[in-house]
Formats: sequence, C-alpha cells, structure tokens
Amino acid sequence: MPGVEIAHIDSLDDPRLEAYTKLTERQLRSVLEPEKGIFIAESGKVIERAVEAGLVPVSFLLGERWLDQLPPLLEKVATDFPEIDIPVFVGEMALLEQLTGFSVTRGALAAFHRPPLADAGAFLEGLVERASGRPIRACVLEGIVDHSNVGAIFRSAAALNVDGILVSPTCVDPLYRRSARVSMGTVFQVPWTRIGTEARTWPRDGLE
Repeated sequence: MPGVEIAHIDSLDDPRLEAYTKLTERQLRSVLEPEKGIFIAESGKVIERAVEAGLVPVSFLLGERWLDQLPPLLEKVATDFPEIDIPVFVGEMALLEQLTGFSVTRGALAAFHRPPLADAGAFLEGLVERASGRPIRACVLEGIVDHSNVGAIFRSAAALNVDGILVSPTCVDPLYRRSARVSMGTVFQVPWTRIGTEARTWPRDGLE
C-alpha cells in the first residue's frame, strides 16, 4: 500500500511511539513541529472524521483487531497522501492497554498535523460568503476550561447546523484528545478558528 507502512511493535519503549507514550498535549503542540504541532485523535470514529476532513496523518497506533476494520480508511490515506510515508504501528491489545487511558480509545489512536487556523476576520467573511445572503449562526466559546464540555458543544453545534465557532484565548483546545473524542469528530466538521490572543483583550482585538 503506497504511502502506508504496517509496523508491528512489541514494546512501548519504541522511540517511534514517543508522541503517544511520552509527550504531553502541550509538548505535542510545540515540540514535534514548532510551527503547527500535532494532536492525537482517539477512537476509530474520530480518526475517520479527521481523515475525511483532509487532515494530514503523522502515524497510527492500532490494536491488532483494527487491521481488519480500517483497510478502506488506510487506502484513502495512501491515496490522498502518496508522497508521505505514514507508519501504522500495530500491537497486541494487552500491550497497548498499558498506555494510560488507552481503553477508552477502543484500540485506535492516530497523530495528525494541526491544520492552520484562519484569521478571525477572514474566517467570518468566509462564513458570510457561504451563507449566500442568509444570517450566519456563529458561536463564541469563552472561559470553557473543561475539555468534555468543549467537545459536547461542538457536537451540539454540528446537530444545530451552526456555521462556525470562534474560540477565545480563555477556552481550552478543541483538538485536545478528550475534546475531540467527546465531539465524536465533529470538531473536524464544524468550521472554527481562534479569536484574539490575550485573555484580557481578546474581545477588543477580535472586533478590530
């Protein structure tokens, strides 16, 4: 399968698994790729929606049973990114379950490059253009510090056909693995971007 390479693992000390085993969410955002960073997607549904949204995978970490369930998805990855070598690390569930929280992933993790975020002004202009004359429905997230709540809001926004979401500096990261998991991958379907950079001044900066 061009672009996708299956690699069986027998130890969590394998340095190729560092993104999954050693780095914190903050480190993932800044250490591996300073300009954009990466994020970890948990569960098959979240991974599937990230791929469907066109996000670029770095690697996959799967329990063995997923090899029978994900061939169509891996084929899509190989087709969409033929020039990139994307390793698919596969291990026994007994081994992978030693990772903290792995059980909630149902046996599937993937690392993705963070997508670039649009400027808030350009983002809103795009929403207006796509609305074709009707009023847009936008949501602003401020001061939400619980990742599960952010994920639930994105899921509700998708159900209500919200056009876009603006995330303030006082709100936690929508791409945090729990946020994305609770959103059931809708964080990759509902358009969003950041507004402002400072907690105290973002309302003023966002209007400028």
